[in-house]
Amino acid sequence: MTPQALVFAAGLGTRLAPLTKQLPKALAPIHGIPALEWILRRLEQQQVQQVVINTHAHAEKIYRFVEARTPASLNLQISHEPILLDTGGGLRRSRSFWSMNMPILLHNADVFSNADLTTAWQVHSETNPLATLLVQQRPTNNRLLVDEADLLCGVHYVKQQDHRILRDPVGSLREVGFCGIHLVAPRIFEVLPEQEIFRIIPVYLEQVTHGEEIRTVDIGSAYWRDIGTLSSLQQLEADWLAVPGLADAHRGCSPHSIKA
Repeated sequence: MTPQALVFAAGLGTRLAPLTKQLPKALAPIHGIPALEWILRRLEQQQVQQVVINTHAHAEKIYRFVEARTPASLNLQISHEPILLDTGGGLRRSRSFWSMNMPILLHNADVFSNADLTTAWQVHSETNPLATLLVQQRPTNNRLLVDEADLLCGVHYVKQQDHRILRDPVGSLREVGFCGIHLVAPRIFEVLPEQEIFRIIPVYLEQVTHGEEIRTVDIGSAYWRDIGTLSSLQQLEADWLAVPGLADAHRGCSPHSIKA
């Protein structure tokens, strides 16, 4: 069963200024190709057919990108947000787009990685948790606490000195960073709050306290980068030839034409 996918592309991209004065962050160029195009190529490799892209700032440019993209191997649709709803609110607003008998892959537009999505999909399918999060052991101020069964057990917000264990762990705990890529079961919509604007991670943490399983898949040494800043985009370009298989992992099956 092939997952559907939602790409979170509605953010203002303030960390990418001045680039995002004229361009949505989802179309920031990576090796001369928009970031969103790289994500769509990876989703095509996973045989994803239905993709929703949420928009806010410079929405018309993402509309033009979608209209110009060829070949039409994906059913691309837009969920526009007149006001920013954050990740949880964006997911909730997209509810009408989805088939409710298969999971939804969620992917931040400002994330670039060659992580193995197939493994995450298999883990999610075999264990049927509420959500499966891709994680990596790396420095971050917002750390998830994961046990030896790869289950989410708590959170450590370093700057706030807020360390919470929300369920009894299996064995020892380790701290990992969330990679901005996750799978959710359709029943996620049954537990989303009624408020309009909210983040999805606090929803996961609350559901852990209610006994729900939130599973994690560690991407290990796979390449991962938050490309939400100009310096990070520049570092990705510098890494391009140095990371084995990076270009191959993001190469589509056939070329796509993107109108400026």
